[in-house]
Amino acid sequence: LKFLQPEFARSMGIDEAKRLAKWYDKYSFEAGRLICDDVLAAEFEGEFSQAVQIPDELDNLVDALVVADECNLSNTTSKGTKLIGSMFQEDTMMLNIQEKHVRALKTIIAKQSVLWEPIKQILAQSGNLLDMFEKQTLLQNNLFPHLLISKIQQKDTASSLAKTTTQIRISGSGSRCINGIYKVDGEHEQAKSFFKLGTFEGQTTKFRIRLHEMEDSHHWYIYISASDLRGTDRSDVDFYSSLKTNRSDLPPRAGWDVIDNGEHPPPTLFFQSF
Repeated sequence: LKFLQPEFARSMGIDEAKRLAKWYDKYSFEAGRLICDDVLAAEFEGEFSQAVQIPDELDNLVDALVVADECNLSNTTSKGTKLIGSMFQEDTMMLNIQEKHVRALKTIIAKQSVLWEPIKQILAQSGNLLDMFEKQTLLQNNLFPHLLISKIQQKDTASSLAKTTTQIRISGSGSRCINGIYKVDGEHEQAKSFFKLGTFEGQTTKFRIRLHEMEDSHHWYIYISASDLRGTDRSDVDFYSSLKTNRSDLPPRAGWDVIDNGEHPPPTLFFQSF
């Protein structure tokens, strides 16, 4: 009760405000609840200029927002959703979302419609997931935003792997000529391209792993480019292909389709960093 007195209210810290807000709200102490609202709202104002750059502050701010939402602290909820909403729009911050942030994330999305577009883009990577729910239904579903967190973590893993991979080893292919080590050879269609030197029909040539745009989709191919075959007017020699279904800059490990010159079984790819 001492914090209801002005001289003590000014000394209330964020941890005290989070604890007391629940107590004041439970027993309908409006004056105390408003003091907690002011204290927590001021915390968000103080962090606004730098919080986007400091992921370590996320947990404390999320906790404060959850308390504000539970205790109807309107000022804190308004400022908190604005601040943390802007943080979650940053790629680096999105990767820091964890299961413990679920409650706050649902509150933010419900109040900050601007977040729906970046979130929709992440969920779209999982195929037809968005077709399962309308926005409001999705927010009420128990699987969300756990699904969102899972997809963000998968995106982070794929992104890190793509950045560090310097070569790919192919093994187990029925077309034995494509097995071996492929090294990075620049980029093609905004994704890493890989090649290895090998022999095909008696001549040394380049075998490639590349992404190609095909009308309204992209496919990965393991093939020999016609431009790498000397003394012949034949077209590309395709062995295997795979539809690109995510935003990873790397080809899939498995699940390749056998096409044209390819033979069963399809290959398995192993990503290596050196």
